[in-house]
Amino acid sequence: MAKKIKAVVIDDMEFCRSYLVNMLEDMDCEVMEFGDAVAFIGHCNAETYCPVDKACADLLLTDNQMPRLTGLEMLEELVAKGCKLQKENRVIFSGRWSDKDLRKAESLGCKTFKKPYLEGFQPWLDKFGADFLKRQII
Repeated sequence: MAKKIKAVVIDDMEFCRSYLVNMLEDMDCEVMEFGDAVAFIGHCNAETYCPVDKACADLLLTDNQMPRLTGLEMLEELVAKGCKLQKENRVIFSGRWSDKDLRKAESLGCKTFKKPYLEGFQPWLDKFGADFLKRQII
């Protein structure tokens, strides 16, 4: 039996979060969702959540523009704490990308998509799922 993709979705807009969660659940992923980056960081700080030797998830999808802590700030904090999630499996969305934020996302290894239409996201997600499945077979 193939391992399910473990995905984390972080977005303060419930509609956007639900859309992504539904998309992932349709792919038979195991999904955890959070309404903001601070809630996710708190969850990560729980002793029982983040394993020392491996990533806590296979895929992380986050909005950038959120109150209290942006997606980029959250990712910087996770990286500083030694997050083991593969860089190419970090995805960040925004309706307003500045050149500075795009450079920061690139430096963190994130894949970026523009809201609201997420052009190109579904093909990327389909490829991610197919590649994940191939790695399970090998």
